[in-house]
Amino acid sequence: MAPAVFGGLIGLALAALGARMLLGGRVPALITRAFATSWEGGCYHLLMGVAVMILMVGALLPAGQSRTSLALLAIVLVMVALVRFRPHR
Repeated sequence: MAPAVFGGLIGLALAALGARMLLGGRVPALITRAFATSWEGGCYHLLMGVAVMILMVGALLPAGQSRTSLALLAIVLVMVALVRFRPHR
């Protein structure tokens, strides 16, 4: 249970960073270099953070259809983040 809670906190931190970038428009320098706009960086981090939180909630559930559904939803969110808001090299 502890790894799921720790992972959920990491997801929450990522989502909070993404929301702060989207709402405030201020982006750390390292992230500014990796993304074309602050909006892209904010969306990427928000989607990744929400996906990690969903995955960790699913890890706390007993095995079954709901756990699988949450894992698939998390995978879809990560795919959207990587395809649409991928960091530049």
